[in-house]
Amino acid sequence: MRHLSSFGSCSNVQIDELCERLDIVLPQDYRDFLLTHNGAKPTEKYLTFNSSDIISEDPDLTIGSLFGVNVDDVDDIYFWHNEFGDELPESSIMIGREDNSGFIVLSNQPNLKGIYFWDDAHILSDSSDDGNVYKISDTFTDFIKGLKLIN
Repeated sequence: MRHLSSFGSCSNVQIDELCERLDIVLPQDYRDFLLTHNGAKPTEKYLTFNSSDIISEDPDLTIGSLFGVNVDDVDDIYFWHNEFGDELPESSIMIGREDNSGFIVLSNQPNLKGIYFWDDAHILSDSSDDGNVYKISDTFTDFIKGLKLIN
């Protein structure tokens, strides 16, 4: 993957355990990412993603990391699920973090499938207690394809 440094690989057994423990069915493209890369960190400081739902300011947000399974705490899916999992909707997991604050969330709910930015700390002026989740893409593959470098 361009501009991302992989954490290694993950086994199907580890992914199945993750799905069972967090009670989620993962889309195949995200399973493939975990199998091949098991999370990643940007190799460039300004690797960004965008949400057209963010309207009041520059919608580019910087990737901190994409989480893996059984990796260092700050980059581990289980670590973040234990911290904030009870705040997520059913069939959703945190799969990454923004560099400053906020999380990248994968939802597999039938009418809400996709990748979202959860501005839990309300760093964006659009965010409030009533609305702080912004859709990034319909699929994990589209999310990865949409990553870009800015200067």
